[in-house]
Amino acid sequence: MEANYLQLIYIRKESDYDNHKHKTEAILNGKYNIKQKDNGKIIVKKEKHYIAGLWGKSISDCYAIVGENGSGKTRLMNIIMELFRCLKDKNLAGSEQICILFENIQTEELEYYCLNSNLQFYLETDGEEKHICELSKDNIRKISENYKVAYVHNILSRQDYINDLSCDYDFSVGGLINRDFKMNVEMKYSSSRIDKIRNYFDKQQFQMIDFVYKFKQKNGKNLPLPLPKTIEIFFTDDHYNWEYIVKELKKLKWKGFTEAQIENEARTFQTKIQNMYKDFAEYVSLWIAETIKKLIINCFKEIVIPQVVPSPDTCHDCEIFWELFEKNIISKQNNIYRNTLTFLNELQSELRDHLCIKKTIDFIEWLEKNQSRIQTFEYPYFVWNNLFVPVDDGTYEFMTKLIRQYGDMNFAFPFYTFTFDISTGEYDFLSFFSELYSIVDKEEMPGNVYAYSAIDNNVNNLLLLLDEADLSFHPRWQKNFICWMTEFINSNFTGVKVQIIVATHSPILLSDFPSTNVSYLSKGRGKSGSAEDYMALKNDSRKTFGCNIHTLFLNSFFLEDCGTLGMLAEKKINELADFLLNDSDSDLDEQYVKNMIECIGEGILQKRLQKLYSRKFPNIPVQIEKKKQDNAISETLKLLKKQREEIDRLINELERKND
Repeated sequence: MEANYLQLIYIRKESDYDNHKHKTEAILNGKYNIKQKDNGKIIVKKEKHYIAGLWGKSISDCYAIVGENGSGKTRLMNIIMELFRCLKDKNLAGSEQICILFENIQTEELEYYCLNSNLQFYLETDGEEKHICELSKDNIRKISENYKVAYVHNILSRQDYINDLSCDYDFSVGGLINRDFKMNVEMKYSSSRIDKIRNYFDKQQFQMIDFVYKFKQKNGKNLPLPLPKTIEIFFTDDHYNWEYIVKELKKLKWKGFTEAQIENEARTFQTKIQNMYKDFAEYVSLWIAETIKKLIINCFKEIVIPQVVPSPDTCHDCEIFWELFEKNIISKQNNIYRNTLTFLNELQSELRDHLCIKKTIDFIEWLEKNQSRIQTFEYPYFVWNNLFVPVDDGTYEFMTKLIRQYGDMNFAFPFYTFTFDISTGEYDFLSFFSELYSIVDKEEMPGNVYAYSAIDNNVNNLLLLLDEADLSFHPRWQKNFICWMTEFINSNFTGVKVQIIVATHSPILLSDFPSTNVSYLSKGRGKSGSAEDYMALKNDSRKTFGCNIHTLFLNSFFLEDCGTLGMLAEKKINELADFLLNDSDSDLDEQYVKNMIECIGEGILQKRLQKLYSRKFPNIPVQIEKKKQDNAISETLKLLKKQREEIDRLINELERKND
């Protein structure tokens, strides 16, 4: 079937609540500009200066929504997700007025859909207006089925936390906390009383580690992943897991056994397996012995308590398991590996249909082979069963294999917890790219039972919504973020077109966006004077792409009437100036003023205040280093020279290519 690649161009939503009209309107694509005429027509025009192909083969468009705090960026993201949920609804009903405009990328044909609205869309070409095709309910539903929406928001917000199923890939912190918790409870890994936040961090950190080693193995050279120095691996509390196993065993239809007898048998098995591997720990290692114990329990759980309806043979399989365990492990005092592997091989001969037995054997054989290596990662005399693995090339193969083995056996119960220490910015960086990668990670066993399913092969379009995803990044990372992200997507996303919409108030990010690909979000009153309108419209007069970041910072949109000094510094300096220029009463003393002037970093301003001070207090000189005075000019010259060199380099490069 031929791929149907689309891109979102424009949305509009009007609703009534609290007896007021509320309208949200947003251009979301760089290829077109859109305006409404007085007669109500929506006029769509192609942008003359739109740069096709700028973002790479897998990205249809990358667009920035810029707005100050409170302008409605997050609100707009939520409305976009709400519209796509509405389009996927079979009934497509509601009282709100909705309009949405798409472009078919292959044919460049525009199509729109309106619900409860009579708006008409027209494409203007060379002064002529041509009516754009309106989609039926069936057609818009087919389009929505060919679309997936992903949302990234690194700030924990109430809206994200309470929104259930906001989109196909909800990577917001609030959404992930809820999703991981619900899966934990549904899979019976733990009770509903667990710490949701800690559970979220535990699951996220394994996803990051899983991603780091998978990505490095494939093509991770171009992305500078921030790596922790050490990964700590310890064991999850399995008390609730055991309670669940006992509870489910009692539900099985056992011949000749009461529930009390079954519970007693299960508790006896639990005690035996815990004591036996505790005894073996001194011969191998605490961590290995505990891992083998967890593997046996997971194997038992998969055989006896399957996710589907138990077969009539389940009770028989359980009895075989207990019998062979008693025969090969409890009654013998040989090597832990030999005893366990003999038990599992005999179990496999009896129960051939259970793949988990073979995977358990493979994992234990790997543990035996790597015993001496594992022991070097255990702290001597450490009372807990923790492993501390340094992150370097020497441990890369070891960790890759461990994650692979664990991924095959953690579905019944994720018994490891992976943790590490990195900064907030590094954490958000790893989290973002690991989440992106999970969308296309189509390995048969992804390793992370909490991960979303990879995007289907029959889905051709992904809308990626980033709500200030760069907020915790150092400016250097912000400067590189768009480049890193687009290269990552182009390298890893095949068969799907990704459209990116970035909500930001960072001028650093904006330097990577042509002015055609930027909308400025504003909030104001509607024509009635009582409604709130949120408008995300273009302003081509603000040239952004390749613009000096310092210039963007000074742009009136970011620092309108604010100046370039910190507000506190500006206030204190104005107090100094007022004190030095006027004879007004003030509680400022000479020493305070002197110290303040000496600590001002802006050289020209400092020198001016020094002259005022010397005029008012001629007998108390301000000590300003000559070197510091000269720096104000020399640093400015150095910066200007550097900028000129960069411009000269770009000019020479362009001239060389032109020749």
